[in-house]
Amino acid sequence: MIEMGIVDKVEGKRITVRCVDTEKCSSCGGGCAGDKQGRFFQALNSRSISLKKGDLVEVYLDAGKAVFSGFMVLILPLLLFFPFYFAAAYLLKGAGETVKVLSGIIGIALGFGVNIIRKWIIKDKDMPEVHKKIDDLVLGNGGSYC
Repeated sequence: MIEMGIVDKVEGKRITVRCVDTEKCSSCGGGCAGDKQGRFFQALNSRSISLKKGDLVEVYLDAGKAVFSGFMVLILPLLLFFPFYFAAAYLLKGAGETVKVLSGIIGIALGFGVNIIRKWIIKDKDMPEVHKKIDDLVLGNGGSYC
């Protein structure tokens, strides 16, 4: 998936990009880019493109990576609740509901821990990447896209 955005901050290879309100955004109605500030996200400038604040860029995010990351962050911790809950019920026969729920919460915490370790190991591999800088002359607007 390719998104257009305006560079807000450059910090080495990491940049902060503000989403540009495109036709896709207005048809969605989600409102993520509809406020005055817009939606900001981090991207990686792995191609070492010369960028500065205000540049218009295309940012590429692999849809498969986005879905997998969403699963890992949102679904995995919830899924781990159930095996821990039922394992406590099976292994600790006669345990009260409190012990089972606390075991399930330990499963949720383990899911979040897996995500923290995964983020530490893969570092920037799942980040969106700057695909290219869009030339202001091609836009024909003299550089004022907003």
